[in-house]
Amino acid sequence: MKARAPVDLLIAGARLATPRGVVRASLSIDRGRIVKVGKPGAMPRASETINLPSSSLVLPAPVDVHAHLRDLELSHKGDFASETQAAAVGGISFVVDMPNSRPPTLTASAFDAKKQRMPGRIAVDLGLNLGVQGNDEELEKVKDNIAYGEIFVGPSTEGTLVGYGELEAALKIIARTGKVVCIHAEDPALFRDQSAGKYDHGSARPAEAEEEAVSRVLRLNEGIGARLHFCHVSTRRSLRDIAAYKSRKMSVTCEVTPHHLILSSQTYEDLGTPAKMNPPLREPGDVEGVLEGVRSGVVDVIASDHAPHALEEKSLGEPDAPAGVPGFETLVPAVLTHFERSGLSPSTFVRLTSLAPAYVFNVPGKGFGIGRDADLVVVDRKRSKVDPDSFLSKAKYSPFAGMSLRFWPRMTILRGIVIADGGEVVIKDRGRFLSPAGEYDG
Repeated sequence: MKARAPVDLLIAGARLATPRGVVRASLSIDRGRIVKVGKPGAMPRASETINLPSSSLVLPAPVDVHAHLRDLELSHKGDFASETQAAAVGGISFVVDMPNSRPPTLTASAFDAKKQRMPGRIAVDLGLNLGVQGNDEELEKVKDNIAYGEIFVGPSTEGTLVGYGELEAALKIIARTGKVVCIHAEDPALFRDQSAGKYDHGSARPAEAEEEAVSRVLRLNEGIGARLHFCHVSTRRSLRDIAAYKSRKMSVTCEVTPHHLILSSQTYEDLGTPAKMNPPLREPGDVEGVLEGVRSGVVDVIASDHAPHALEEKSLGEPDAPAGVPGFETLVPAVLTHFERSGLSPSTFVRLTSLAPAYVFNVPGKGFGIGRDADLVVVDRKRSKVDPDSFLSKAKYSPFAGMSLRFWPRMTILRGIVIADGGEVVIKDRGRFLSPAGEYDG
């Protein structure tokens, strides 16, 4: 009998975090996909073997569905090359670029122009969203967008502001496509004027502004039936309202960010503009509410909202410094460290950062399982402090600066090939454009 040809790669020796638990297991990879997960002594022959230390933990690489890579006219803040390399060393295999670039991605031609800038420049796989603002005629022209938005119902950095009436009209069109609509929910009618005294970002954009916008968009979608996804939810009441509409069978999902899950308004008071983002960091009660939302299952996804700016821009002081923080290089260690302290398992991390986002956004090949892309991140438990000066992102600041974290990525594997090792990107052009509408050939 002819011997079976060896598979391309065997990963052995470490523990594996799966959706059902952490197990001692090996993985066989062939042609970029996982073909077997099993006991170390029961795996097929492989052309190459990576033997990992027994203390290592292997996880499905995060699928980050909320990022702002900048590029184009904002390349001084970040570009496809710099920011996808930051994602690679951060253990992330796929990111979605939001449309609030300059120029914004509101037309089929602008969408194609972004795609044309990708070849040879992206280290991880990349998808694009189509923006929504005065472009009803374009919404069904583009077929290979991951989703729509983020749609800003409140003003934000480089955001394209959309009123509730315009949003309602757009939802009716987008509902026909079956794709997700990403909502940045902050109602500007509830913003507070800070011109008379010292500017405080949390006071200027209070929790009530988010909560009112979430509530109004949920009510607006009744009878329309679009697939809503709320970005960076940051308050207990917002999550409660989302949970209520989920119980009514509305198609609605939500994400939280590492910074809203872990940090509070005290971080903004301590660091100032390096911890400025929209929505702002909240009071401890809401931070606890976000963690409760993770525990209860109301939260579907954890996403970074990676939003880089040049350090000199973030150093302008309030109110002139732009909102937004980098997140690719801290997502894995920050969330896993916080989960360990909070009694949450790596399996919860796998569900929220890999399985759920791949499922909700219909990202081809991503997630975890036999036949899926072999996208993996290897972490260890060594403790190290966050040093923004070492970031590969052009954004050399972080709200997590100086924090001591575990679970730093040591190796990132994209479709069966090591792209980052020991904090260095070893392959800078492995990434490719992915779309739910596109062909996928492994």
